[in-house]
Amino acid sequence: MTVSSFYIASAPATLMEVVRAIARQEPAVHENVAIRADQKSYSYKELISTAQQISDLLCGGDALTGNLGGARIGIVAKPSAEFVAGIIGVWLSGGVAVPLATSYPEVELLYVIDNSDISAILSTEEHSELMQSVANKSSSKFFHLPSVVNISSENNRNGHSQNGNGKIHEDRIYLDDIIGGSSEEDPALILYTSGTTGKPKGVVHTHKSIISQVQTLAKAWEYTSADKFLHCLPLHHILENIFIMSILNVYGIHVHGLFNGLMAPLYAGSSVEFLPKFSVRGVWQRWRESYPTDGSKADDAITVFTGVPTIYARLIQGYNAMDPELQQVSASAANNLRLMMCGSSALPLPVMQEWEAITGHRLLERYGMTEFVMALSNPLKGERKPGTVGKPFPGIQVKIIADEESENDKNVMGELCVKSPSLFKEYWKLPEITKESFTDDGFFKTGDAVTTDEDGYYIILGRTNADIIKAGGYKLSALEIESVIIEAKHFLQHPAILECCVLGLPDNDYGEIVGAIVVPHADAKKKRDQESKPVLSLEELTIWAKDKIAPYKIPTKLILWEKLPRNAMGKVNKKELKKLVVSETRVLSLLVVALCPLLQSAKPETVREMEKMKIEEVQSTTKKQRVATHTHIKGLGLEASGKASRFAAGFVGQVEAREASGLVVDMIRQKKMAGRALLLAGPPGTGKTALALGISQELGTKVPFCPMVGSEVYSSEVKKTEVLMENFRRAIGLRIKENKEVYEGEVTELTPEETESVSGGYGKSISHVIIGLKTVKGTKQLKLDPTIYDALIKEKVAVGDVIYIEANSGAVKRVGRSDAFATEFDLEAEEYVPLPKGEVHKKKEIVQDVTLHDLDAANARPQGGQDILSLMGQMMKPRKTEITDKLRQEINKVVNRYIDEGVAELVPGVLFIDEVHMLDMECFSYLNRALESSLSPIVIFATNRGICNVRGTDMSSPHGIPVDLLDRLVIIRTQIYGPAEMIQILAIRAQVEELVVDDESLAFLGDIGQRTSLRHAVQLLSPASIVAKMNGRDNICKADLEEVCSLYLDAKSSAKLLQEQQEKYIS
Repeated sequence: MTVSSFYIASAPATLMEVVRAIARQEPAVHENVAIRADQKSYSYKELISTAQQISDLLCGGDALTGNLGGARIGIVAKPSAEFVAGIIGVWLSGGVAVPLATSYPEVELLYVIDNSDISAILSTEEHSELMQSVANKSSSKFFHLPSVVNISSENNRNGHSQNGNGKIHEDRIYLDDIIGGSSEEDPALILYTSGTTGKPKGVVHTHKSIISQVQTLAKAWEYTSADKFLHCLPLHHILENIFIMSILNVYGIHVHGLFNGLMAPLYAGSSVEFLPKFSVRGVWQRWRESYPTDGSKADDAITVFTGVPTIYARLIQGYNAMDPELQQVSASAANNLRLMMCGSSALPLPVMQEWEAITGHRLLERYGMTEFVMALSNPLKGERKPGTVGKPFPGIQVKIIADEESENDKNVMGELCVKSPSLFKEYWKLPEITKESFTDDGFFKTGDAVTTDEDGYYIILGRTNADIIKAGGYKLSALEIESVIIEAKHFLQHPAILECCVLGLPDNDYGEIVGAIVVPHADAKKKRDQESKPVLSLEELTIWAKDKIAPYKIPTKLILWEKLPRNAMGKVNKKELKKLVVSETRVLSLLVVALCPLLQSAKPETVREMEKMKIEEVQSTTKKQRVATHTHIKGLGLEASGKASRFAAGFVGQVEAREASGLVVDMIRQKKMAGRALLLAGPPGTGKTALALGISQELGTKVPFCPMVGSEVYSSEVKKTEVLMENFRRAIGLRIKENKEVYEGEVTELTPEETESVSGGYGKSISHVIIGLKTVKGTKQLKLDPTIYDALIKEKVAVGDVIYIEANSGAVKRVGRSDAFATEFDLEAEEYVPLPKGEVHKKKEIVQDVTLHDLDAANARPQGGQDILSLMGQMMKPRKTEITDKLRQEINKVVNRYIDEGVAELVPGVLFIDEVHMLDMECFSYLNRALESSLSPIVIFATNRGICNVRGTDMSSPHGIPVDLLDRLVIIRTQIYGPAEMIQILAIRAQVEELVVDDESLAFLGDIGQRTSLRHAVQLLSPASIVAKMNGRDNICKADLEEVCSLYLDAKSSAKLLQEQQEKYIS
């Protein structure tokens, strides 16, 4: 690919001059990839060729004389090459592009089309049915948006093709004869964004404002033709267009997603790759493909990524769910990107810090609005300050209109105002609102409250207008949503609603969610009360609103009140109301959690029988506990024949021990290890722990692995045998299969019904919870006891989740997110699950993996009473449980019966006891008996001792283990590693710890390991890396290791020194 600079020497005044500028570039430039989408690549030439076709289509086939004269043209397409070609085609024709969201319901589309006087609609095939209907109703012309032809796939790279009057000849594009007819002050783009007037406002950008912004961003962030952008944001809103920016550098345009991510990159000659929709897995995978683990860089490697805070929060969640090896590869790939940016809403500091810890990138935060695109930014090169949005771009002026109470403060707080060449021209058809939005000296009033720090960096404090909701990257108008619900002149008013107030409520994932406080009609409430139903449910409101408003604007929290609080002027103070709702919600949540035990204790059925174990309260905990220094072990590294490869699955050497361990695994699978245990015996640092972990890995991911050391039994407040028993039961898994009566489905409604507090104080209490569930066969609404609310909070259930509720116990299990919610702008980091089949109320086989210790803890009695003082004490400190022998015996009886009945399957795990020589006779006697139990895990002992006394006795025995126990052990010996093996292990550990060590240093470190121990040699890696950095190097060299060796002693050297200086120590 030719890497070129497309910046125009003399700044173009209109977008069409930019298009002409790229057309005059050399043929090689035309072939550069502009867009990647749907597994295909499209060059700049192909985009312009299709744009000429679109221009011919709009101008009736005569682009030479046809000029749309500023007519508005609607464009409906997913993020694609067709969308970009459509924008350029409209501009070639002298028209104004109006992107329309594919998620808009018909009624909202009709409003925008009517408001903007759209004369024609361009739509791709996939949206043609809806858009033809809309075009007919709005008396607009309808055109199919032609596909951008991937010329390379048709072996047509030799040119000699012609599209209307825009000729392609010998790989050169001639557009000089095309009459665009646009001046710099002419409108070019109308973007509809939510505002405080209650309806979407059309923000009009001119050719001049777009070009100005594109040039500013491309220069400030150093976009070049070598950059590759990954774009996963929508294109109908200012937040989402990376590609056009690139095209318009080659041509010249820009508006956050439509500007930051599309127009500015294209202006710079970059490539923009569209993801069909945001996917956590897809983004991480694309970065890993860009930068493989061998240190190379793919030809189409991504270099720039921009997103909103919610996207980065989801990416972090996805990263944390990866295994350590994939985390390492993913973090390394992300680190190789040139630039990562974040905007649209405030970036929480914990998200920024965790992202920087994972990827090494401090996100570049910037600030903008649809009205002026970008105004403030942290620097590309220089200090990026967390919690700030930086300083103004060159050529942009800002000022703060101070609040009265802060006029004299050093750090003034007030409303931010912006004056910029990229400022919009007007709000379409709203001259009064346009005028009110500007100061007398031409500054635009943003409505955002700001202050500055000591270095002049701007800090966004929030909206001065409480009617703006920033949810998941979208900026929504509360007044617009309210108007849909209650303004009958625009829509059919909901019959049950008298008044409505919409607020943005805080949310950890989306920043804010849309909440609606509804005052119902008295008649409607009386009628529904007679039916024992709430006057309005969230599901009913959602179904009613779905064809009247975009899905991301529909309230996700519904609160029913008798009246709205108003001030003396009769207005609702939303700022104060929001504080009240947030405060009340938190208090209610705490009260529910606190009162649940008391409510349960008041019921007769709380006298629990052991026949009904609390399995439903147990989380699946059979996942392996990872041993930090052995995270690279993935199994035993055996071939199908049982032979061990010398280097495999993280292992080096120990071939005989691994093959012997493989036979033990086969014995375990064939259930031939009953009554026996395994002993791994060998010198220190010979891989005994790694072998134990490898055996566990070979047995499967659902097999519990519980490591402990013998000395643990002496460090607890409980008896030694109690510690052993607890660990035994942690290592015994149980796979329970039960046919239970459940209510299962996708949550369509989740409404806690509130009533006046019975205590007579402030606030309200929850009387019951309304939950709507939907399956393939139908829906059902459940009215549940308020104690269920606690389980719903623990499971973090939300509308759109698939759950089941056990009919008998009320236990709630969240299965996943319904795949019906997989939309274009989806920020979910989890897998989706299909809508459940069958009826909502059904019999279902429930499978759960738990350990016996989980059952012990779930069924134990809380220590202390159920009085309010005991309850408050339990809230303030971790809940302690009392697990008795009688309880375990009862649980064992039930478990054995479950196994006999086929309800449950025993999954023996691995109990690994290192330093087994630290146990005493009491412990060994207990182990002898425990190994005979039918409920026993696979026990693996490890020791590095030779012949020594059994602890607490004068009896000498091999490894400090009594002979009668030793006689029932399968013993595997581990050998001291040879020099080459030790160096290989050290190289693996260095790689795991992401350290660079040269061959000479590895050899030196191997010699240290031979003289001392492998463990000591491994421990020197980390301090040596710190010394290397202090000496200005990224790699560890021999000098660093020598310096570290002079500072730290190994065990042998320390013991020798102690002997030499014994008289100087206190004995």
